[in-house]
Amino acid sequence: MTLVYICTLALLAAAHFFLWKMMKSKRAGAGIWSVLLFIILALPVSYAVYDNDRNAYVDANIGLGIAFLFTWAVTVILLVYGIVRRFIR
Repeated sequence: MTLVYICTLALLAAAHFFLWKMMKSKRAGAGIWSVLLFIILALPVSYAVYDNDRNAYVDANIGLGIAFLFTWAVTVILLVYGIVRRFIR
């Protein structure tokens, strides 16, 4: 579980970094917004993993699966957007 969580956050961070590197103006405000967006998008999966570790029930944790699915979907959308934007340039 921990390896999947770390890989998920690493891919999300890579997607944010990829988009940030493609920005034309690298002002401090853009970097702050990028980090803030990363934290907001990482919160659902972070809380779900924390809750799963604290309350280890012997059942299917649907909330954990939905949190990972949401984070992976957002990561794929950000990466596809970044790749398309890079090739359109």
